[in-house]
Amino acid sequence: MKQVLKQLEYALKVLLYKGVLTKLFRNPPFKEPLNPKDVKRILILRRDMLGDMVITTWLFRALQDLNPRTEIDVIASKRGIGAIRHHRRLSKVWVFNESTGSALKTLWQARKRNYDAVLCLSLGGLTIDGIIANVIAPHAPKLTIKQPKKHTLYQILFNKEVETNYMHEPLWRSQKSVLDTLFGIDYPEEKIQQEIFTDEHAERRVEAFLRAHRLEQEQYLVLNLSARMPYRRWGKENFITFLKLLTQAHPDLKIVLTSTADERTLAQEICQSVQSENIVMLPETFGLEEIIVITKHAKLLVSPDTANVHIAATFGVPSVILCTPISSNIMWTPLKAHFINIYTDLHEPISTIMPQRVMTHVAQMLAQHQASANIQKTRALTGK
Repeated sequence: MKQVLKQLEYALKVLLYKGVLTKLFRNPPFKEPLNPKDVKRILILRRDMLGDMVITTWLFRALQDLNPRTEIDVIASKRGIGAIRHHRRLSKVWVFNESTGSALKTLWQARKRNYDAVLCLSLGGLTIDGIIANVIAPHAPKLTIKQPKKHTLYQILFNKEVETNYMHEPLWRSQKSVLDTLFGIDYPEEKIQQEIFTDEHAERRVEAFLRAHRLEQEQYLVLNLSARMPYRRWGKENFITFLKLLTQAHPDLKIVLTSTADERTLAQEICQSVQSENIVMLPETFGLEEIIVITKHAKLLVSPDTANVHIAATFGVPSVILCTPISSNIMWTPLKAHFINIYTDLHEPISTIMPQRVMTHVAQMLAQHQASANIQKTRALTGK
């Protein structure tokens, strides 16, 4: 029955594409690269998760490196906008709300922008990306990352599906292939750098929090408790055991627990069980913006494989990452970051990773941080 339903779904998709979309949209193959100096406005569609958007921020920087006058607009998801809410390189940012009225308003406003190119970078929902792009910019080149599909229906929606080592290389590298194809260049990898611009009010709130708890910048560890997917959740008992090991081995180390609002109770239960004055929770009023700032100033992040590790990578903060083959692969490799991935032994949730394994790698990272700090201190004293 399941196979029959799949065949029916595919038949309906073919009917939609070849019976309807081919008559609505005209997308000849993209052959001639654009000159960056001629691109006045470009639209980026990125309607997926927060971590995906964090990784994509390097692209904004690269586009303005190629032409500082290019205006960059983004259509984001409710989750993804958190990474770019204060981004200084963006001209327009829309949250794509799937309600009819809001979606039509976004499409109308974006269509008036007259884009020179559209990059469709969402990892899921390429059909929706393609329809949005064609409605907004019917005559502009529309490029996307070619995904491993048996059909060729997406050729109707895009001028170019860029061949990459999709799923077998970091996501930023696949995005670089799209940029290179659009402009006929080989953008230097050494210039690729993610950017998150933080809110000054969040910065001040975090500074007050750090002072109140006698926390110095780059002298505390952040432990992220939250993960969206169940198989990325480590579990209360694992966190408790790990924190007891950590506070015993490093009695002077300060630890900040971060979590979503939904898991604040979990954080409270963990603190009550461990009973250490060196462990602090964030105030209930703190949200994503404060978590970004807290992570920015940490010496180390320990976290499931979530957006938090890409936030840490943006600011050069090393990470110890709990991973599972169910969802973690080379695509999500943090960009230019010092990190250790701890994988489950089998195709199973990260709750099977023993706290002692994590403790071993955290101790290694802390020792490396201390060695680096000692070298910097010596250089400051000797002037070398």
